[in-house]
Amino acid sequence: MPLLARLLLPVVLLAATPTLRAGDAQRPFSRIQAWAGNTLLAEADGSASAVTAYEYDLDARATISHIVVKPTQGVSGPFSIEARAVTVMRCDYEGPHLELDGWKQGLSAPRLLRRQGQRFVVDAGILAMPMPTFPHYTSRELRRAIRDAYGETGLASTDETRTCAPFLRGHRYTVRHQGAVVHTLLIYQPGGC
Repeated sequence: MPLLARLLLPVVLLAATPTLRAGDAQRPFSRIQAWAGNTLLAEADGSASAVTAYEYDLDARATISHIVVKPTQGVSGPFSIEARAVTVMRCDYEGPHLELDGWKQGLSAPRLLRRQGQRFVVDAGILAMPMPTFPHYTSRELRRAIRDAYGETGLASTDETRTCAPFLRGHRYTVRHQGAVVHTLLIYQPGGC
């Protein structure tokens, strides 16, 4: 191959790849969609952040049935999705509940979703995973986490911790391409009041 052609080849390849922007790595997927039967619950595109969260509607809860991964054009190699149940600490005050999503979380062992073409099936066994054990914590850690959740410093009173207990927040679906994590879907049960 002539020298000029070898020098221009990377420029031509970059120009022919519309999903690439300067400094960005190409995402291996163009869309990841969470479905409840024929109803689209949540969708991430290749330019989205690394995490997509969806919270079920309190009045019209639709159970997730499958996840669809649409590869970016020209991408090969297998996708896989593993599911984990997630517990978080929740404090049931009169009025709004406080869910410490950003604090410690309990995670179940990962379970691989069964693949059917581009669909990854979320069966009843995945949705019925038992609530995972919440990590060990001290009273002081919990009191600090409550204050942090309100954007305050110091420790909450011990009275504020009396109604706190772990609860099943929902499920985390980790999407992998050739073994590497490329996106996370968080499908949450309704929280708060």
